[in-house]
Amino acid sequence: MENELTKRIISVAEDYLGPSAERFIARQITTHLNIEVGAFSVDKLGELSQWVELSASLLIEKAKAKELAEKILTLG
Repeated sequence: MENELTKRIISVAEDYLGPSAERFIARQITTHLNIEVGAFSVDKLGELSQWVELSASLLIEKAKAKELAEKILTLG
């Protein structure tokens, strides 16, 4: 179950990761932050941003992964 914040994060991530963005973000939250997607809150944005940058850099250019991570930080 998503909340408004995760919907906004996924929307931003779609520009970088396409249709896999929702699954990618959900996996970062559940695996690395150890919480349910619906329980994600603004106080975890910094930690999520770090994981997104690291994990996304394995899939897309490092500069784009960093850009995505920085955009996620602005959503708080």
